[in-house]
Amino acid sequence: MSNPCQQGALFCRPLYSQDDYECVCKPGFTGRYCEADINECSSNPCSNGGTCTDQINGYVCTCPVWTKGVGCETVRVLDIHVRSEGCEDSGRADPCGQAYIRVDGTDHSPHSRGYNVVVVDGETGAVISAGGFDTHDDSSAGNRLRDYLNGLQGHKIVLVAVQDEASKHMSPAIDAIRRLGATDPVQPDERGSFSLAGYAGVNKPQWITQRRANRGQGPNLKSESISAPVTRATYHLIDANETS
Repeated sequence: MSNPCQQGALFCRPLYSQDDYECVCKPGFTGRYCEADINECSSNPCSNGGTCTDQINGYVCTCPVWTKGVGCETVRVLDIHVRSEGCEDSGRADPCGQAYIRVDGTDHSPHSRGYNVVVVDGETGAVISAGGFDTHDDSSAGNRLRDYLNGLQGHKIVLVAVQDEASKHMSPAIDAIRRLGATDPVQPDERGSFSLAGYAGVNKPQWITQRRANRGQGPNLKSESISAPVTRATYHLIDANETS
């Protein structure tokens, strides 16, 4: 007789005593004739939004950029440190303080007097832009800061740190800072410190946090593990007395 088993079979085994046969299937196939490819994606092996592609005796997960692993099981963790120094804070950098905004160990702060802003893509964890706004000396800087922040939309983590002195011309940007999830009081006093881990999207995550301190006092240490809508991150708002 002709071989009834299909290409998913290793071989056809005669069953003489039963006047029958048995198709012995290759791994990944099933059915009387080994005609069916087993769908290994049926168990949903790809986690964290990964897309499963069935293959013969296996599967491949196409993972979002913020995950890795065979089953997209490992979520990328961002390590973010934000440090704001006013000009009279104890332990400040010379001559009049620095703003540090580190993402995964790299400082992306422009180190500008006034407001320093770093924007992180909430899906990839990549730093996509940074800006410095001298709201102490430049009378237009508050308007430019406002326009910069209001231009940020969607899934973006927005990190803010004041350096030296920032209070004089920042008032036009107050509502734009609030839009990122900051709460009053937002405006620092003269030579005060201010740090913010905010979010540009509409639905605000629980991890949004800020620190504000008056002249010479420096921000308090804030450390917590948080989950953004897509990425998980650990944010530290660093005390001005802590080493940078």
